[in-house]
Amino acid sequence: MIPPNLIYLTIYNPSLTPAGPVASDDEDAEEQAHILFYTSKERAVSRDKILRQIGLAKALVNFSQTFSPSDPCGSVHSQTRRMVMLSPEPNFWIHAGIEVAKSPHVGVDKGKAKAKSPRPGEKTRAAPVPEFDYVDGSLIDEALREELMSGYEAFKLSHGSFGTILETLGQQALELQLERFFTVWAWSWNLEDGHESSSHLGVPLHPLFHSIRPELDAFNAELGHPNSAAIILAQPYAAPSSQYINRKYPAALTQHLLSQLARPVPPPSIVDGTVKGRTASPPVAETQDAGGTFFGVPTGGVNMDVRKWGWTGYLTFGKTAGRKPSAAPPEVKGLASYSEGPSIPAAVGVDVEVDKHALDDAIASDGITQSFSSSSSVTDAEKSAQPGSSRSSISLPADTSTGASPPTTEVDEVAVAVGPPSPAASPPPIPQLKSLSVHLSEPPGTQGPATRRQKVYFLLHGDTLMLALVGIDAGLELESEVLTDIAARSAVLLHTIHDITAREALKSMSESQLPSATRILQPRDRYAVSAAGLAVSSSGFTLHAGHLWNARALQMSDPAIVEVFSRGQNPQYWHVARRGLRVELGLEISEESTDSTKKEEGEVYLEVFRKEASLSDVDNELAGIVRKSGIVDVYNS
Repeated sequence: MIPPNLIYLTIYNPSLTPAGPVASDDEDAEEQAHILFYTSKERAVSRDKILRQIGLAKALVNFSQTFSPSDPCGSVHSQTRRMVMLSPEPNFWIHAGIEVAKSPHVGVDKGKAKAKSPRPGEKTRAAPVPEFDYVDGSLIDEALREELMSGYEAFKLSHGSFGTILETLGQQALELQLERFFTVWAWSWNLEDGHESSSHLGVPLHPLFHSIRPELDAFNAELGHPNSAAIILAQPYAAPSSQYINRKYPAALTQHLLSQLARPVPPPSIVDGTVKGRTASPPVAETQDAGGTFFGVPTGGVNMDVRKWGWTGYLTFGKTAGRKPSAAPPEVKGLASYSEGPSIPAAVGVDVEVDKHALDDAIASDGITQSFSSSSSVTDAEKSAQPGSSRSSISLPADTSTGASPPTTEVDEVAVAVGPPSPAASPPPIPQLKSLSVHLSEPPGTQGPATRRQKVYFLLHGDTLMLALVGIDAGLELESEVLTDIAARSAVLLHTIHDITAREALKSMSESQLPSATRILQPRDRYAVSAAGLAVSSSGFTLHAGHLWNARALQMSDPAIVEVFSRGQNPQYWHVARRGLRVELGLEISEESTDSTKKEEGEVYLEVFRKEASLSDVDNELAGIVRKSGIVDVYNS
């Protein structure tokens, strides 16, 4: 199976005219002036072919507008291709030609005769053209249009709208910026993996949104900037304030801010006491002779050291074979002739405080005399050079059986090094706000073509938590004192949010329970709830191409369709799509029905994997998911 692939992508404006004088014999100059951007998978495309492709798209749009002026043609199907047309701004069109998925056609060889070699002077027959079976269902029109729209929103955020660039900078600057952006975007457009993704529904809502939003609203009130809107971002989640939601900033802005954060590394899974993907290094003592033999008998990893055979209990087998023999006692110089009596511990490199009087009494009780030598190798000058350190000698009684003189062992006393006082802890550095420039619609929340360049200030807490502030500049440069004050307040808020997330994480770990056998064996339902560019979904949820995408297309085509139920034959699973969450809450919605307003109403998708579930059970499950998700609370701001 050969997956779908992009053939060409173009952006044009039929209202544009040639900039300079046009030759009288150049009939295609006006048509060529409409083209702002074109890219194709072919290395070289003739001018006539480009004009034919774009001319066909314009003809189809004009023909459909005669029947439906407000809803022109959006896509055209053929056996091998899919043509998609999108108008993000008045008079501007994005058109893509895509080849559908195909598989080689397996033909039946009817001829049994062997292929004959051509005679001298006879022309060789051309190789047969391979035949393919094309899969029309490999592409979904609604998904293609949304992906094209997401590319336009990304361009609009970083460069501005098409109309604004054309008015302020001119057509040549617009063509240059389109070339730089959409050439890269077009050939990074992933059509091979299909549309099984829930990213179209919005940015995932932070699980602690209900705890974070009051802190953000209080922070906005303390700043005193009427246009400020704060949002907390932690990959891959977002927690906007009420001001951010009310201003209806585009989802592309939230996704752009999330791209500034590093993605968290998933913790390694522990399997059999080792980290998955790594081999635990066993101790060296256990691996020296692993796999060796002793007279042909496997030792099983036992260290058979020939030098230790003379030790008592070393060559033992059975129950004590696995025990590690004790190490031989170390030799202490000067104590070889003593088999009884107290042993002198080896010198240890750790300074220990010694009480002279207590040590004198203890040694005297055992018949050992202690004399602190007045003459020592360390002079008074050296002692003064090393304050807090001195040496004492301990004399042992002579052994009467051998007549050997007792050794004298020197014992270090307390050695306390008094260094210079530690410097005072330096105050923490003052946090600095960073900024990036974006182009947003003016006024905020509108879908008009006019955009204005603004600065978004943000502060990072590590690499995974960010506080972003939108709208505080109001087109003016802020003074350094104001930015410093905002940075200090932002740092306090980030620490508060970090403490909230850490406390909730510990709480969830303590309350976690082992799943029951029923939950393990029974497949769990999958769902996704979306509202105001934010989404809450279960693990593993994807927009199924055969059911949920088609239901979504039905809802977008007719405003009267609010809910779509469908059930498969084998397996008999339920698929539900509903929109209009704002209506359920009794909130007003826009009378004008567009794709953006339908998304603002809120939508929910559900897949039920229980064959015995009835339609009423599915409806109750859907209502419970909407209530438990809590995403409808984004409207209560």
